[in-house]
Amino acid sequence: MNDDPNFFARFYEFAVALIPYWWLLVSSGLFAVEPMIEGVIPTKWKTVINKQWPKKLRHKHFRLAAVAALLLSSFFAFDDVNTRSRVLQREVTRLTGEKDQANNALYSTQSATRARAAIKSKIMDYYTEAEPLSRGGGITARSSKEDYKKYEEKISDWKKRTRAWLNKNVSAGAGSRFEDYQAQLSLGQATYTNAIHTEHNWYMNYVGYLRNNLSKMIESDAWDKP
Repeated sequence: MNDDPNFFARFYEFAVALIPYWWLLVSSGLFAVEPMIEGVIPTKWKTVINKQWPKKLRHKHFRLAAVAALLLSSFFAFDDVNTRSRVLQREVTRLTGEKDQANNALYSTQSATRARAAIKSKIMDYYTEAEPLSRGGGITARSSKEDYKKYEEKISDWKKRTRAWLNKNVSAGAGSRFEDYQAQLSLGQATYTNAIHTEHNWYMNYVGYLRNNLSKMIESDAWDKP
């Protein structure tokens, strides 16, 4: 659909801008000169003027001047219309820029939200993975030393992989915070009835401390900054 005005609308707009300029130039200059010569200037000077600038020649000059006034008025009218067009274009550009900025800001916010959701989902995976380890890893009084050693290795492997991922995808601060359990340690350790000895009980508490740190990262954005 073409929203541009038709020829007559454009011509009317141009004429409205043209006529005031043309009338100002003609009425204040050309239309005033001849009456002033005929009715205002003393006869003595009128005779001199008529001799040096005869009426017939004056009228010819007035017609040429009227054409020149029309051309000058056309330029003024064009300049007016063009100036309004430039002002409108600048306003459109400004509004378009503001719209683009708003869209970019919205896109950035949405992208950041999606990225944060993906990070939280991955942290939740590590949190869930370690749940069996925090419950003792299936170690019982009947478990062999080899089974217990594998339990320790699983804890070590899980901790290393989790911190490495946090360092790479969140921040080094998040990785460091993940392994900081001193504040929780000061509150004391839980005693698990299924722990086969003190060290086993410690490991269960230790994994619980680390999982609690992951839980705080899932609930808050406080640890996604360096």
